[in-house]
Amino acid sequence: MLFIHSFSKFSKAEWEKKRMDKAIGYSFAIVGINITDLAYNLLVSGALKTHFYNIAPEAPTLSHFQQTFCYLMHEFHKFWIEEDPMDIMEFNRVREKFRKRIVKQLQNPDMALCPHFAASEGLINM
Repeated sequence: MLFIHSFSKFSKAEWEKKRMDKAIGYSFAIVGINITDLAYNLLVSGALKTHFYNIAPEAPTLSHFQQTFCYLMHEFHKFWIEEDPMDIMEFNRVREKFRKRIVKQLQNPDMALCPHFAASEGLINM
């Protein structure tokens, strides 16, 4: 349910543009579910505390979570392209490497996961 709600903020047009860059080589639904899981686990573990404080010091809302989801989807796509995996069988390796990269970024006290594309407009509270 959280994936569907967050996905609605990630515009189809934005995704279609990305698909034209290169054959993506993965199922959008599988990535969306995995990114939702990543965002949720980062939230539950407390890794997103600094991020949310930097973008919404008053009190983060579901919109801020959706912003984070959009950022992670966008960044995962770019990361997948950079990694240039041979096939879908490398998905777990790429996903884990991406997760470690995000966790490391979130250790920076000034970090704010702020997307800069059409689907994120109006979400950032800065």
